[in-house]
Amino acid sequence: MNAYYTSNPVPNTRMPSTWQAWALRIATFTAITASTWKTCTDLYDLMYFNEYGSMLSALGNVKVMIVFVGLILGLLCFALYTVYARMIYVNLSRNLSFCCGKRITIMQYRTVADCAMIALCAGKALLSLIWLFEPMYATLCSSIAEPLFALAVMGVQLLYFIRYAGKGNAWCAISSLSVWLCMPVLFV
Repeated sequence: MNAYYTSNPVPNTRMPSTWQAWALRIATFTAITASTWKTCTDLYDLMYFNEYGSMLSALGNVKVMIVFVGLILGLLCFALYTVYARMIYVNLSRNLSFCCGKRITIMQYRTVADCAMIALCAGKALLSLIWLFEPMYATLCSSIAEPLFALAVMGVQLLYFIRYAGKGNAWCAISSLSVWLCMPVLFV
């Protein structure tokens, strides 16, 4: 049997229970939830087209319903994000230990990944505010500014992991993070 498969290259895939990890989780959840408010208002506007949505909106306050739907959507997106982050960490850790002989801890990876996700979601929330106050810039924000901002944030994160792996192992880091580079499509 191959020695690679008998050893455990990924020691732990759970974040530690330290205050830094909890602060990172809370900040990531808050950023993801804040970036979904534009989607929630659009979904609430579409609720009138079905009977259940019109009954639900007649029972409650509009602002409370938007906040409630936003929290549920933020929780679902955060759960999906943590699953993706764990899968990508396992792939990156295995590739780094196999190709480069380097190890990366879950906290090192999640610090960089969560900071990138916080930047992406905060950028989307700020661009959504521009949509709200200046609707004529909505096309500019959605078709030009958001993709360029997402490309810049993901590029900085990719350069960090390429630098960590070493320039000779750049393709190892790029192939490990190929699923991660699709994150702006899902969350932004």
